[in-house]
Amino acid sequence: MADVPVVKITNCLLAPSPTEMGEEQEEKGCIRCSACADACPADLLPQQLYWYSKGQLHDKAQAHNLADCIECGACAWVCPSNIPLVQYFRQEKAEIYAISMEEKRAAEAKARFEARQARLEREKLARQERHKQAAVQPGEKDQDAINAALARVREKKATAAQPVVISAGEKPDNSEAIAAREARKAAARARQAEKAQTGQPEETRVDPRKAAVEAAIARAKARKAGEQQVVVEQEATDPRKAAVEAAIARAKARKAAQQPQPATEEAPVDPRKAAVEAAIARAKARKAAQQPQPAAEEAPVDPRKAAVEAAIARAKARKAAQQEVQQPAANDDPRKAAVAAAIARVQAKKAAQQAVNED
Repeated sequence: MADVPVVKITNCLLAPSPTEMGEEQEEKGCIRCSACADACPADLLPQQLYWYSKGQLHDKAQAHNLADCIECGACAWVCPSNIPLVQYFRQEKAEIYAISMEEKRAAEAKARFEARQARLEREKLARQERHKQAAVQPGEKDQDAINAALARVREKKATAAQPVVISAGEKPDNSEAIAAREARKAAARARQAEKAQTGQPEETRVDPRKAAVEAAIARAKARKAGEQQVVVEQEATDPRKAAVEAAIARAKARKAAQQPQPATEEAPVDPRKAAVEAAIARAKARKAAQQPQPAAEEAPVDPRKAAVEAAIARAKARKAAQQEVQQPAANDDPRKAAVAAAIARVQAKKAAQQAVNED
Protein backbone atom coordinates (compact mmCIF):
# COMPACT_ATOMS: atom_id res chain seq x y z
CA MET A 1 0.00 0.00 0.00
CA ALA A 2 3.00 2.32 0.38
CA ASP A 3 3.36 2.45 -3.43
CA VAL A 4 -0.08 3.99 -3.97
CA PRO A 5 0.33 7.70 -4.88
CA VAL A 6 -1.67 10.60 -3.56
CA VAL A 7 -3.37 12.46 -6.40
CA LYS A 8 -5.78 15.35 -6.61
CA ILE A 9 -8.79 13.08 -6.52
CA THR A 10 -7.66 11.58 -3.23
CA ASN A 11 -10.21 12.50 -0.53
CA CYS A 12 -9.01 10.38 2.35
CA LEU A 13 -6.25 8.10 3.47
CA LEU A 14 -6.83 4.79 5.14
CA ALA A 15 -3.76 3.47 6.87
CA PRO A 16 -4.68 0.36 8.77
CA SER A 17 -2.01 -1.75 10.32
CA PRO A 18 -1.12 -5.18 8.97
CA THR A 19 -2.92 -6.80 11.82
CA GLU A 20 -6.01 -4.80 11.05
CA MET A 21 -5.82 -5.55 7.36
CA GLY A 22 -4.96 -9.13 7.73
CA GLU A 23 -4.33 -11.32 4.73
CA GLU A 24 -5.99 -10.66 1.40
CA GLN A 25 -9.18 -12.56 1.13
CA GLU A 26 -10.48 -14.26 -2.00
CA GLU A 27 -13.24 -12.42 -3.86
CA LYS A 28 -16.62 -14.07 -3.54
CA GLY A 29 -20.03 -13.49 -5.00
CA CYS A 30 -22.28 -10.69 -3.82
CA ILE A 31 -24.83 -11.79 -1.21
CA ARG A 32 -26.92 -8.60 -1.55
CA CYS A 33 -26.54 -7.69 2.08
CA SER A 34 -26.68 -3.92 1.37
CA ALA A 35 -23.85 -3.23 3.83
CA CYS A 36 -22.06 -1.25 1.10
CA ALA A 37 -25.09 0.97 0.61
CA ASP A 38 -25.26 1.68 4.33
CA ALA A 39 -21.57 2.63 4.48
CA CYS A 40 -21.53 4.86 1.33
CA PRO A 41 -21.09 8.53 2.33
CA ALA A 42 -22.60 9.72 -1.03
CA ASP A 43 -25.82 7.75 -0.53
CA LEU A 44 -25.25 5.70 -3.70
CA LEU A 45 -26.14 2.11 -4.44
CA PRO A 46 -22.77 0.36 -4.79
CA GLN A 47 -24.45 -3.00 -5.22
CA GLN A 48 -26.37 -1.83 -8.34
CA LEU A 49 -23.36 0.01 -9.69
CA TYR A 50 -21.32 -3.17 -9.28
CA TRP A 51 -23.77 -5.20 -11.37
CA TYR A 52 -24.00 -2.53 -14.09
CA SER A 53 -20.21 -2.15 -14.27
CA LYS A 54 -19.70 -5.88 -14.49
CA GLY A 55 -22.36 -6.22 -17.23
CA GLN A 56 -21.03 -3.26 -19.33
CA LEU A 57 -24.34 -1.40 -18.92
CA HIS A 58 -22.88 2.07 -19.18
CA ASP A 59 -26.15 3.96 -19.59
CA LYS A 60 -27.68 2.46 -16.43
CA ALA A 61 -24.47 3.06 -14.49
CA GLN A 62 -24.57 6.72 -15.48
CA ALA A 63 -28.26 6.83 -14.58
CA HIS A 64 -27.41 5.60 -11.03
CA ASN A 65 -24.93 8.52 -10.62
CA LEU A 66 -21.69 6.65 -11.01
CA ALA A 67 -19.92 9.97 -11.55
CA ASP A 68 -20.81 11.02 -7.97
CA CYS A 69 -18.75 8.22 -6.46
CA ILE A 70 -15.80 9.63 -4.48
CA GLU A 71 -14.00 6.29 -4.45
CA CYS A 72 -13.48 6.37 -0.70
CA GLY A 73 -13.38 2.57 -0.40
CA ALA A 74 -15.86 2.33 2.48
CA CYS A 75 -18.11 -0.01 0.50
CA ALA A 76 -15.25 -2.34 -0.27
CA TRP A 77 -14.13 -2.23 3.40
CA VAL A 78 -17.46 -3.38 4.77
CA CYS A 79 -18.21 -5.92 2.00
CA PRO A 80 -18.33 -9.42 3.55
CA SER A 81 -17.56 -11.02 0.15
CA ASN A 82 -14.27 -9.11 -0.23
CA ILE A 83 -15.37 -7.52 -3.57
CA PRO A 84 -13.12 -4.61 -4.69
CA LEU A 85 -16.04 -2.35 -5.60
CA VAL A 86 -13.92 0.80 -6.04
CA GLN A 87 -11.81 -0.91 -8.72
CA TYR A 88 -14.93 -1.84 -10.69
CA PHE A 89 -16.21 1.73 -10.41
CA ARG A 90 -12.89 3.20 -11.62
CA GLN A 91 -12.82 0.85 -14.64
CA GLU A 92 -16.40 1.74 -15.52
CA LYS A 93 -15.63 5.45 -15.31
CA ALA A 94 -12.65 5.03 -17.67
CA GLU A 95 -14.72 3.09 -20.19
CA ILE A 96 -17.48 5.70 -20.10
CA TYR A 97 -14.90 8.46 -20.60
CA ALA A 98 -13.36 6.66 -23.60
CA ILE A 99 -16.78 6.15 -25.15
CA SER A 100 -17.67 9.82 -24.68
CA MET A 101 -14.38 10.92 -26.26
CA GLU A 102 -14.95 8.62 -29.25
CA GLU A 103 -18.44 10.02 -29.69
CA LYS A 104 -17.05 13.53 -29.52
CA ARG A 105 -14.42 12.78 -32.17
CA ALA A 106 -17.06 11.16 -34.38
CA ALA A 107 -19.29 14.20 -34.03
CA GLU A 108 -16.42 16.52 -34.95
CA ALA A 109 -15.53 14.37 -37.98
CA LYS A 110 -19.14 14.35 -39.08
CA ALA A 111 -19.31 18.12 -38.77
CA ARG A 112 -16.13 18.50 -40.82
CA PHE A 113 -17.46 16.11 -43.47
CA GLU A 114 -20.74 17.96 -43.73
CA ALA A 115 -18.91 21.27 -43.98
CA ARG A 116 -16.71 19.87 -46.77
CA GLN A 117 -19.72 18.57 -48.66
CA ALA A 118 -21.40 21.94 -48.36
CA ARG A 119 -18.25 23.69 -49.60
CA LEU A 120 -17.95 21.36 -52.62
CA GLU A 121 -21.58 21.95 -53.47
CA ARG A 122 -21.09 25.71 -53.31
CA GLU A 123 -18.00 25.50 -55.52
CA LYS A 124 -19.88 23.33 -58.01
CA LEU A 125 -22.74 25.80 -58.22
CA ALA A 126 -20.31 28.70 -58.61
CA ARG A 127 -18.44 26.88 -61.40
CA GLN A 128 -21.66 26.14 -63.23
CA GLU A 129 -22.66 29.77 -62.92
CA ARG A 130 -19.31 30.90 -64.36
CA HIS A 131 -19.70 28.48 -67.27
CA LYS A 132 -23.15 29.84 -67.99
CA GLN A 133 -21.87 33.39 -67.94
CA ALA A 134 -18.94 32.49 -70.20
CA ALA A 135 -21.30 30.82 -72.67
CA VAL A 136 -23.65 33.78 -72.71
CA GLN A 137 -21.08 36.59 -72.77
CA PRO A 138 -18.55 36.20 -75.64
CA GLY A 139 -15.00 37.48 -75.40
CA GLU A 140 -13.61 40.58 -77.07
CA LYS A 141 -12.29 38.71 -80.12
CA ASP A 142 -15.51 36.79 -80.54
CA GLN A 143 -17.48 39.98 -80.16
CA ASP A 144 -15.39 41.66 -82.87
CA ALA A 145 -15.98 38.74 -85.23
CA ILE A 146 -19.70 38.81 -84.51
CA ASN A 147 -19.85 42.55 -85.15
CA ALA A 148 -17.97 42.16 -88.44
CA ALA A 149 -20.34 39.41 -89.58
CA LEU A 150 -23.37 41.50 -88.67
CA ALA A 151 -21.92 44.46 -90.57
CA ARG A 152 -21.44 42.30 -93.68
CA VAL A 153 -24.99 41.02 -93.45
CA ARG A 154 -26.36 44.55 -93.13
CA GLU A 155 -24.27 45.70 -96.09
CA LYS A 156 -25.54 42.82 -98.24
CA LYS A 157 -29.11 43.61 -97.30
CA ALA A 158 -28.59 47.28 -98.14
CA THR A 159 -27.07 46.51 -101.55
CA ALA A 160 -29.73 43.92 -102.34
CA ALA A 161 -32.51 46.31 -101.45
CA GLN A 162 -31.29 48.97 -103.91
CA PRO A 163 -32.94 48.36 -107.31
CA VAL A 164 -30.91 48.64 -110.50
CA VAL A 165 -32.26 51.56 -112.50
CA ILE A 166 -31.36 51.82 -116.20
CA SER A 167 -32.32 54.99 -117.97
CA ALA A 168 -33.72 54.95 -121.48
CA GLY A 169 -31.01 54.71 -124.11
CA GLU A 170 -28.30 53.64 -121.67
CA LYS A 171 -26.63 50.25 -121.34
CA PRO A 172 -26.23 48.38 -118.05
CA ASP A 173 -22.85 48.47 -116.34
CA ASN A 174 -21.42 44.97 -116.76
CA SER A 175 -17.81 45.91 -116.12
CA GLU A 176 -17.46 43.63 -113.08
CA ALA A 177 -18.84 40.57 -114.91
CA ILE A 178 -16.62 41.29 -117.93
CA ALA A 179 -13.54 41.63 -115.72
CA ALA A 180 -14.31 38.33 -113.97
CA ARG A 181 -14.78 36.57 -117.32
CA GLU A 182 -11.48 37.95 -118.63
CA ALA A 183 -9.71 36.78 -115.49
CA ARG A 184 -11.08 33.27 -115.95
CA LYS A 185 -9.97 33.22 -119.60
CA ALA A 186 -6.47 34.39 -118.65
CA ALA A 187 -6.22 31.66 -116.02
CA ALA A 188 -7.31 29.03 -118.55
CA ARG A 189 -4.73 30.25 -121.09
CA ALA A 190 -2.03 30.12 -118.44
CA ARG A 191 -2.94 26.55 -117.56
CA GLN A 192 -2.87 25.51 -121.22
CA ALA A 193 0.54 27.15 -121.73
CA GLU A 194 1.91 25.36 -118.67
CA LYS A 195 0.61 22.03 -119.94
CA ALA A 196 2.16 22.70 -123.37
CA GLN A 197 5.55 23.46 -121.78
CA THR A 198 5.54 20.40 -119.55
CA GLY A 199 4.19 18.01 -122.24
CA GLN A 200 6.61 16.07 -124.47
CA PRO A 201 6.20 16.07 -128.31
CA GLU A 202 5.31 12.80 -129.90
CA GLU A 203 8.02 10.97 -131.74
CA THR A 204 7.44 10.86 -135.48
CA ARG A 205 10.71 9.46 -136.74
CA VAL A 206 12.04 5.95 -136.37
CA ASP A 207 14.87 5.48 -133.87
CA PRO A 208 17.82 3.65 -135.55
CA ARG A 209 18.60 1.89 -132.31
CA LYS A 210 15.05 0.59 -132.14
CA ALA A 211 15.31 -0.63 -135.75
CA ALA A 212 18.55 -2.46 -134.94
CA VAL A 213 16.93 -4.09 -131.93
CA GLU A 214 13.98 -5.23 -134.03
CA ALA A 215 16.37 -6.67 -136.64
CA ALA A 216 18.25 -8.57 -133.93
CA ILE A 217 14.97 -9.93 -132.56
CA ALA A 218 13.98 -11.07 -136.06
CA ARG A 219 17.32 -12.85 -136.50
CA ALA A 220 17.01 -14.52 -133.12
CA LYS A 221 13.54 -15.77 -133.99
CA ALA A 222 14.82 -17.12 -137.34
CA ARG A 223 17.78 -18.86 -135.65
CA LYS A 224 15.53 -20.36 -132.98
CA ALA A 225 13.13 -21.64 -135.60
CA GLY A 226 16.07 -23.15 -137.55
CA GLU A 227 17.42 -24.99 -134.50
CA GLN A 228 14.10 -26.64 -133.66
CA GLN A 229 13.62 -30.09 -135.17
CA VAL A 230 10.29 -31.48 -136.20
CA VAL A 231 9.66 -35.18 -136.84
CA VAL A 232 6.74 -34.60 -139.18
CA GLU A 233 7.83 -34.25 -142.83
CA GLN A 234 7.04 -30.96 -144.46
CA GLU A 235 5.66 -30.63 -147.93
CA ALA A 236 8.17 -29.71 -150.62
CA THR A 237 7.97 -26.10 -151.76
CA ASP A 238 8.46 -24.77 -155.23
CA PRO A 239 11.93 -23.07 -155.41
CA ARG A 240 10.76 -20.69 -158.12
CA LYS A 241 7.86 -19.49 -155.96
CA ALA A 242 10.18 -18.98 -152.99
CA ALA A 243 12.64 -17.00 -155.14
CA VAL A 244 9.81 -14.79 -156.44
CA GLU A 245 8.55 -14.06 -152.91
CA ALA A 246 12.06 -13.26 -151.72
CA ALA A 247 12.56 -10.86 -154.64
CA ILE A 248 9.23 -9.17 -153.85
CA ALA A 249 10.24 -8.79 -150.21
CA ARG A 250 13.60 -7.26 -151.19
CA ALA A 251 11.86 -4.84 -153.55
CA LYS A 252 9.44 -3.76 -150.81
CA ALA A 253 12.29 -3.30 -148.37
CA ARG A 254 14.29 -1.24 -150.88
CA LYS A 255 11.24 0.91 -151.61
CA ALA A 256 10.63 1.49 -147.91
CA ALA A 257 14.28 2.45 -147.46
CA GLN A 258 14.16 4.97 -150.32
CA GLN A 259 11.06 6.78 -148.97
CA PRO A 260 12.03 10.10 -147.30
CA GLN A 261 11.26 10.45 -143.60
CA PRO A 262 9.38 13.56 -142.33
CA ALA A 263 11.44 16.13 -140.50
CA THR A 264 10.92 16.34 -136.77
CA GLU A 265 11.76 18.79 -134.06
CA GLU A 266 13.53 16.23 -131.88
CA ALA A 267 17.02 16.84 -130.62
CA PRO A 268 19.69 15.35 -133.00
CA VAL A 269 21.22 12.03 -132.01
CA ASP A 270 24.98 11.74 -131.67
CA PRO A 271 26.18 10.84 -135.25
CA ARG A 272 29.05 8.72 -133.99
CA LYS A 273 26.84 6.49 -131.84
CA ALA A 274 24.23 6.28 -134.60
CA ALA A 275 26.84 5.31 -137.21
CA VAL A 276 28.27 2.63 -134.92
CA GLU A 277 24.84 1.19 -134.23
CA ALA A 278 23.94 1.25 -137.92
CA ALA A 279 27.19 -0.54 -138.85
CA ILE A 280 26.57 -3.18 -136.19
CA ALA A 281 23.05 -3.66 -137.51
CA ARG A 282 24.32 -4.02 -141.09
CA ALA A 283 26.96 -6.54 -140.02
CA LYS A 284 24.42 -8.60 -138.12
CA ALA A 285 22.01 -8.46 -141.08
CA ARG A 286 24.80 -9.55 -143.46
CA LYS A 287 25.66 -12.37 -141.08
CA ALA A 288 22.04 -13.50 -140.97
CA ALA A 289 21.84 -13.40 -144.78
CA GLN A 290 25.04 -15.46 -145.17
CA GLN A 291 23.83 -18.23 -142.90
CA PRO A 292 22.99 -21.38 -144.98
CA GLN A 293 19.40 -22.48 -145.06
CA PRO A 294 18.80 -25.92 -143.42
CA ALA A 295 17.47 -28.85 -145.38
CA ALA A 296 13.73 -29.25 -145.79
CA GLU A 297 13.57 -32.52 -143.92
CA GLU A 298 15.56 -31.09 -140.90
CA ALA A 299 14.37 -27.43 -140.61
CA PRO A 300 10.79 -26.82 -139.48
CA VAL A 301 10.80 -23.21 -140.77
CA ASP A 302 9.37 -22.31 -144.15
CA PRO A 303 12.26 -21.01 -146.39
CA ARG A 304 10.00 -18.31 -147.80
CA LYS A 305 9.29 -16.95 -144.31
CA ALA A 306 12.98 -17.02 -143.38
CA ALA A 307 13.96 -15.20 -146.60
CA VAL A 308 11.27 -12.57 -146.05
CA GLU A 309 12.39 -11.94 -142.44
CA ALA A 310 16.03 -11.65 -143.50
CA ALA A 311 15.12 -9.18 -146.25
CA ILE A 312 13.04 -7.12 -143.83
CA ALA A 313 15.91 -7.03 -141.35
CA ARG A 314 18.37 -5.86 -144.03
CA ALA A 315 15.91 -3.22 -145.19
CA LYS A 316 15.43 -1.89 -141.65
CA ALA A 317 19.18 -1.72 -141.11
CA ARG A 318 19.74 0.06 -144.45
CA LYS A 319 16.90 2.47 -143.69
CA ALA A 320 18.34 3.32 -140.25
CA ALA A 321 21.77 3.94 -141.79
CA GLN A 322 20.35 6.23 -144.48
CA GLN A 323 18.39 8.23 -141.90
CA GLU A 324 21.50 8.86 -139.82
CA VAL A 325 23.57 9.82 -142.88
CA GLN A 326 20.88 12.17 -144.23
CA GLN A 327 20.34 13.93 -140.88
CA PRO A 328 21.97 17.41 -141.03
CA ALA A 329 24.28 18.58 -138.33
CA ALA A 330 23.95 22.37 -138.48
CA ASN A 331 25.67 23.20 -135.22
CA ASP A 332 28.75 20.89 -135.70
CA ASP A 333 32.11 21.96 -137.02
CA PRO A 334 32.96 20.32 -140.44
CA ARG A 335 36.33 19.21 -139.16
CA LYS A 336 34.84 17.64 -136.06
CA ALA A 337 32.13 16.01 -138.18
CA ALA A 338 34.75 14.50 -140.52
CA VAL A 339 36.79 13.20 -137.60
CA ALA A 340 33.68 11.76 -135.97
CA ALA A 341 32.65 10.07 -139.23
CA ALA A 342 36.10 8.51 -139.62
CA ILE A 343 36.04 7.24 -136.04
CA ALA A 344 32.54 5.87 -136.59
CA ARG A 345 33.68 4.02 -139.73
CA VAL A 346 36.62 2.48 -137.90
CA GLN A 347 34.38 1.41 -135.03
CA ALA A 348 31.85 -0.01 -137.49
CA LYS A 349 34.57 -2.05 -139.25
CA LYS A 350 35.81 -3.28 -135.90
CA ALA A 351 32.31 -4.31 -134.85
CA ALA A 352 31.75 -6.10 -138.17
CA GLN A 353 35.03 -8.01 -137.76
CA GLN A 354 34.07 -9.01 -134.22
CA ALA A 355 30.69 -10.24 -135.46
CA VAL A 356 32.42 -12.34 -138.18
CA ASN A 357 34.94 -13.74 -135.66
CA GLU A 358 32.11 -14.71 -133.29
CA ASP A 359 30.60 -16.82 -136.09
